[in-house]
Amino acid sequence: MGYIVRTYPDIGFMFDVVTQRSFFTEGTASQLLPLFSEDIKAPIPGKYLFEVPLEFRDVALGDAEFLRKEVQDFIDGKSAPEKHIVESNIGEGIETPFRKLMTYAVKDWKIVNASIEVCYRCNLNCRFCYLSNHNSFGMSREQYRNLADQLREAGTIFVMFTGGEAFLRPDIIEIMSDYHQKGFALELKTNGTLMDPKTIDCLRTLNIYNLQVSIYGLENGYSDLLRANYNFEGLSENIKIAIQAGLPIGLAVLVGKHNIDQLDRYHEVLTNLGVNDIFYSPYITPNRSGGIGFESAIRLSRSEMENKLLPFLYRIGGLSNPTKYRDCNCDGPICFAGHDQIAISPGGTIYPCLDFQLKLGNMLEDDLNSILARRKDILSQYTLGKMSKCMKCNIVEFCDSCPGTALLEHGDYAVPSLHKCDVSQFNLRTLIKEKGGDN
Repeated sequence: MGYIVRTYPDIGFMFDVVTQRSFFTEGTASQLLPLFSEDIKAPIPGKYLFEVPLEFRDVALGDAEFLRKEVQDFIDGKSAPEKHIVESNIGEGIETPFRKLMTYAVKDWKIVNASIEVCYRCNLNCRFCYLSNHNSFGMSREQYRNLADQLREAGTIFVMFTGGEAFLRPDIIEIMSDYHQKGFALELKTNGTLMDPKTIDCLRTLNIYNLQVSIYGLENGYSDLLRANYNFEGLSENIKIAIQAGLPIGLAVLVGKHNIDQLDRYHEVLTNLGVNDIFYSPYITPNRSGGIGFESAIRLSRSEMENKLLPFLYRIGGLSNPTKYRDCNCDGPICFAGHDQIAISPGGTIYPCLDFQLKLGNMLEDDLNSILARRKDILSQYTLGKMSKCMKCNIVEFCDSCPGTALLEHGDYAVPSLHKCDVSQFNLRTLIKEKGGDN
């Protein structure tokens, strides 16, 4: 069975890494979820009933048996599949088990998602890369084991591994295997060029729920944009092998001025590989060294997004479906990074997320629990009310405003990134246009 189970105060969550179905339960009986997930016929522990006041024990017993039936239905596959989405969308929409979990995690500051950069080294040298250097190799395998124990104690469920290029670590499979054995749902982001049949077979045994491969071109040979040789033919073979191995593979295409006029060809080539999950994103993050760099030269203008990208997305049925992200609250957070997710650098530094490079602490200097305990005070100063331009915006409830991007570009989180604004406006307006709304 590929079930990942976690319990928190008065809630329980169960995730099937194979089908990506999830199960959410609330109440005192939720603490029995690990027991029933292991043995659906297990007797109800006396301790569970002993801790309930005598007059409520019949009710508690009924709740426990009801949970047993729900778990049985979930195991039998009676719950509809849902696509796993790491980002926190806590507003209006269908209340799936995963959305309920994220709502709880954001409200109660439970870290359910962690992104781990295992190294900054990369076999490509992209001119638009967000990394300020490629020197850090990362922590030792033992240190990552220690991190895994602390993440498990914090209640983390989903762990995403990335780089640099993760496959430049010769022990990446061993590290991921450690996390698999400790009961995490795993995701891997890679440029895919260093994979081979052996590593793909190893990934298959880890029950990863998503293998995301970034696509930077369709040609073989030296690329001035990547400042390296790009072997698309070899990458294509790796993708086919991964599909044959049954890996849940998705392709991420960074869309900019360099390829906006080639997207139809991209889509034809990539779908012919047998991939159904292809994501085209115009959001290009700034370099972590700060300021405006080369990425600005290839970012699409809002006009290009609407006049070129939008028609393409219409043709392939790839329109996004923006969800209300938050309620407009001047005292509320700009985004939920650090509430339900954290990112860990190769050197052990803890950040709210990969894009928000605000140091919360370092796990090589302090334990994770202490670092997490301090994050509320550190993040409390980053409130939406201080972003006056955002507060006046007509899509403020649908945008996360990304303070990390703003800090890198302007040195002031209260001044939003123009590119972030363009992408957010585009994403929402595609939905409006699809529904026949105002232009």
